[in-house]
Amino acid sequence: MELSGGQAKPRQEGSLAALCSAYAEASNRLVSVVREHCVWKRVALQRGTYTLLH
Repeated sequence: MELSGGQAKPRQEGSLAALCSAYAEASNRLVSVVREHCVWKRVALQRGTYTLLH
């Protein structure tokens, strides 16, 4: 993605908004798993939730 003059193109803005939304949704879903299972380590969290979030 190239920026011209420091401004994002409309298509880039839409893509970035979609990415931010997906990231926020995945993060919010992880919170409940972390709380329920007390999983704090990154590798264990990744292994335990990959199929849930994929």
